[in-house]
Amino acid sequence: MTSPCWISSVFVYGIASTGDLLQLCAASAWLTANIAALVNAKG
Repeated sequence: MTSPCWISSVFVYGIASTGDLLQLCAASAWLTANIAALVNAKG
């Protein structure tokens, strides 16, 4: 999963604009979707 790396990069480079915040939201949503898919696949 690359979404944790994407989330980490937002914090490494800093949240300086609205675009950075949107990037963080998108990466978090992607991570959440990946986790939900894994839970549904196992259950």
